[in-house]
Amino acid sequence: EVARFLDTKHPGHYKVYNLCSEQGYDPKYFHYRVERIFIDDHNVPALQDMLKFTASVREWMSQDEKNVIAIHCKGGKGR
Repeated sequence: EVARFLDTKHPGHYKVYNLCSEQGYDPKYFHYRVERIFIDDHNVPALQDMLKFTASVREWMSQDEKNVIAIHCKGGKGR
């Protein structure tokens, strides 16, 4: 359902960031535009992980003005 929405609204211009260490999925559903950063639920991320994340977002967003990102974690609290 999420992939269908992104493919409809932002075809070829989205990247998904999975910040969940507990749960993964097959990135093929999102045309392999998924980056996973392992952050445990209800924990503060390591500075190194946040720097990696922000650098990746900055790079993706600067490639095309149509690009968007979708960020998610497990419970929506810890990250």
